[in-house]
Amino acid sequence: MIPLLAACGPSSVSTPSTPPSSSTDTPFEPFVETLVESAGSDDLTWHPDGFLLASDLIGTGAWPSNPNGTEVLRVDPDTGSLSPWGTDAPRPIGSALAPDGTLYVAGYGASAGVWAIPPGGGVASLVVDGLSYPSMVAFADDEALLVTEWGLDRVSRLVDGVVEPFAEVPGAVGIDRNAAGDLVVGANDGWLYRLDADGTAARWAELPDGDPADFAVAGTRTYVTTLFGHQIWEVDPDGTVRKLSGGRNPGSDDGPLSDASFDTPNGIAASPDGARLFVQQLDKRLRVIHLR
Repeated sequence: MIPLLAACGPSSVSTPSTPPSSSTDTPFEPFVETLVESAGSDDLTWHPDGFLLASDLIGTGAWPSNPNGTEVLRVDPDTGSLSPWGTDAPRPIGSALAPDGTLYVAGYGASAGVWAIPPGGGVASLVVDGLSYPSMVAFADDEALLVTEWGLDRVSRLVDGVVEPFAEVPGAVGIDRNAAGDLVVGANDGWLYRLDADGTAARWAELPDGDPADFAVAGTRTYVTTLFGHQIWEVDPDGTVRKLSGGRNPGSDDGPLSDASFDTPNGIAASPDGARLFVQQLDKRLRVIHLR
C-alpha cells in the first residue's frame, strides 16, 4: 500500500468532540472525530483483544526517499494512547492476523519481504524476501498467506517460504475480505476484484476515486479508502458504491459526515460491533467515524 506518515515521537491525543444528542427525540447522526493527532502510519488492524495495531512505516525518515520505520504500534481505540507492540520489521505496511495471533506484515520496497511478529508482540522474523513492492497481506480459504505485489501486478501465495503467483491484478494494492466474506483485491484501474479459490479475478465494484487501497467491514457493507483521494467509500453487497464522507479537497475537519473532511486517508479498520471505523491519514491523524 502507498504509505502514510508514521509517528516519530510522543502522541498528541485530542479532546474528543461532543457527540450528537442522545435524546430519544433526536436520531443519531453519524459523525467524525480526531482521536490522535500523531498516531502511526499506513495500515490499521483490529486485534481481538480490543486494540488497534498501526504500522510505523516512515520512522524518522521521509517518504518516499528513505522510510526507515521498524515498529508496529498498539493504539487504544478509546483514549488514543500509544505503545510499541512489534519491533524490527523494516518499513512495515499492510498486516493481517493469523488465527494463532501471529501478525504478518509486508515491508515496503523494490525487493522487500513479509515479516512475522509473534502473538502478544515482540521482535519480527523474516518469512520471505525478494518481493516486488509488497503492500498488503491476507489469508486464502486454505489459510495460505497472500500478498499483493504492486511492482509485478499480481497477488502471490506464500507456501512454506516459497512464492507462487496466484492472481494477475493491475497494480494490486489492498487485499482483504468484503462483507460477504469474499476475498477482494484493489487495483490501480479503480476496480475491486473478487478472487476465486483458483485465483480467477472478477470485477465487483468500481470506485470513482480510483486506486482502492484498504478495506474494512461493518455490518453488511464494505468501506474503502483510495491511495490519493480524500474520501471514504461505502460498498453494498451488490457492488453499489456511495461516498460515506470526505470531499475532493484535503482537510481534517471533524463533525457530521456531510461536513467532515479527510487528508489522504489510507489505513482503515472497524470495531467488531461495526459502530466505529478507524481511519489513518497522511498527516498522521487517526480519525474515528462513528456510524451508530
